[in-house]
Amino acid sequence: MKEEIIRLHKLRIQQQELISIKKRAVEKFELDNKQLIDSLDELQLGISLISDGIKTVALEEYAKTGNKKLDFGVGIQVRKVLDYDDKDALKWAKEHGLALSLNKTAFKKFATADPMDFVEIKENVIATLPAEFKIEVSEK
Repeated sequence: MKEEIIRLHKLRIQQQELISIKKRAVEKFELDNKQLIDSLDELQLGISLISDGIKTVALEEYAKTGNKKLDFGVGIQVRKVLDYDDKDALKWAKEHGLALSLNKTAFKKFATADPMDFVEIKENVIATLPAEFKIEVSEK
C-alpha cells in the first residue's frame, strides 16, 4: 500500500504541474488573441439579443394565431410542466407500489395520463430557432 500511496502522490504532483502549464498557456492564448475573443464575445451578445427578439415575436405570433410553424424554420414547442408537492407525489407512489423514493419521470407519465387532484399541469410554450434559417441572403 505504501508504494501505491507514493505513486499516487507523484502522479498528483505531475498533475498539478501540468495544470499550471495549461493555465499559463491558456492565459497566453487569451492575451495573444484578445481581439479575436472580444470580437467573438461581441458577436455572441448580438446573436443572443437578436435571437431573444425573434423568439419574443414568434411567441406573440403564436399567441395570436396558434400557428406553431412560422416562417424561416422558426417554431413553437408546447411542453407540459407538472406542478406538485413532492411529499404528495411520493405518498401517491408508495400507495401505488411504485417506489420507496419518487421516480419523477415515471410519476410525470402517470400524472399526465391520469390527472391527479394535487397535480397542476401547465403548458410551457417556447420558441425555437433552427441552426440554419430557410432563407437566401444576398451578400453585399
